[in-house]
Amino acid sequence: MEVLFEEKKDVIKKPDEFGWTPLHYAAHLGHLEATEKLLTKDKTVAGILDGEHSCALHIAAKEGHTNVMEKIITCLPDVYDLIDNKGRTILHIAAQYGKASVVKYILKKPNLESIINEPDKEGNTPLHLAAIYGHYGVVNMLAADDRVDKRAMNNEYLKTIDIVQSNMDIGEIIKYWIMRKLEHAGGRQSLHRLVIRENAYMQNGDNEGYQENANMWTDNNGHQKSSDGIYRSASETSTQSSDGASRTASNMSILLDRNREIMKEKQLRSHRLKDISNTHLLVATLIATVTFAAGFTLPGGYNDEGPDKGKAVLSTKIAFKAFLLSDGIAFYCSTAAVFLHFFASLERNYHLLLRFIKFSAILTYVSILGMVIAFTSGIYLVLPSSSELSTSAFVLGCLFLTFYIFGVL
Repeated sequence: MEVLFEEKKDVIKKPDEFGWTPLHYAAHLGHLEATEKLLTKDKTVAGILDGEHSCALHIAAKEGHTNVMEKIITCLPDVYDLIDNKGRTILHIAAQYGKASVVKYILKKPNLESIINEPDKEGNTPLHLAAIYGHYGVVNMLAADDRVDKRAMNNEYLKTIDIVQSNMDIGEIIKYWIMRKLEHAGGRQSLHRLVIRENAYMQNGDNEGYQENANMWTDNNGHQKSSDGIYRSASETSTQSSDGASRTASNMSILLDRNREIMKEKQLRSHRLKDISNTHLLVATLIATVTFAAGFTLPGGYNDEGPDKGKAVLSTKIAFKAFLLSDGIAFYCSTAAVFLHFFASLERNYHLLLRFIKFSAILTYVSILGMVIAFTSGIYLVLPSSSELSTSAFVLGCLFLTFYIFGVL
């Protein structure tokens, strides 16, 4: 690298077809040594922008290389507030790509405080972007900082809490805790979002939901609360919001239509999964009931007297041990499947729901396998080992297990 710098001094600032300089690539790869050498030769190279108006600091933030970021900011302090062609700072980029380490680094730097609430061209703050792209660890990190404005609205008049509320891909439990944290920090839902919800309630005929939503935002005297908790009279609110309502009517209509289509598609898929889940739940419950009863009704019975009183008569038999082990596996797997189905009933996230059902299906398959082995072992135990019946039961059990395993695979 040193030889190249000596022969071609302008190579350090020469961009490629994408507008990237050597420093862009060093930041992308997280190569600290190369970054130091490039900045030592010419620190102004840190301010060169590529085709998307991204500097090397943006690239380092995108990849999560805080050590490279520290070096660049130390050499050229003013570079931290550069924005790309979307008006996004390094904190926007870190929030968009879920780089929690970069967000933590920026929040700890007092000299970077000015970019914490800076909006991009769409009016989105870093907190907005973290919620839009589903990086809720970053959302929690930003929401916990008192300097972050949780009430900021973007160009669509949406706050972060509105974005979280409208996201149907996030589980209800996670959504509840995030919204609770945002509300505790003062990030109430915007009036724009509430108007959309009220329209949805009215169009769906949900008068109860509409009334509950209206009560939430009016006081006992019929005065309406603003999103920041300021009371206004109904007439004042109507007058002041009429212009805004007319400007956003078309946007609201498009948003409602899009939400209806997405909701309809997701409801169809979720209902199909719910039907499958109910069938699996019934099977798992039956297996858990049968194997639980079998665990206390051991083949061969118990000893009535002697030092082994109360213990199983056939406890020394290999088949008995196989019975206990397989029955226990069947019971625990089926019980775990029942628990997963119960937990899945509270989940709205389609992908997480699908994961629950797949895993519970595997547990149910294993429990069926264990139940058949337990049944075969129990029959083999109580029948004479030399009888045709015990041999037939053993052979039938082996055949079933063979077909079952190959059928599942």
